[in-house]
Amino acid sequence: MRQRLAQLWTPPAGAKDPQELVVVFRIKLRPDGRMAPGRGRNWWRAATARSRIAARESAARALNRGQPFDMLKPEHYEQWKDIEITFDPRDMFRG
Repeated sequence: MRQRLAQLWTPPAGAKDPQELVVVFRIKLRPDGRMAPGRGRNWWRAATARSRIAARESAARALNRGQPFDMLKPEHYEQWKDIEITFDPRDMFRG
């Protein structure tokens, strides 16, 4: 899942410190690997309102485009039905 999201996520340019682009989403997933309806809880750190909004929106787009998360094993649904995903350029783009 992390690999797919890293391929789909384009962090906004212009932040002086990568820590400014950290976004965390908590989402609920259905057994088919799609996000359940409703709003997930999210928070972020960013230097300015503009970078904050851009970081959140780019992470949300990656989540939407990545569906369904069919790499998650159905037999482990109880473990991944409610998940927290951190979008952090320092972690997601390590080689």
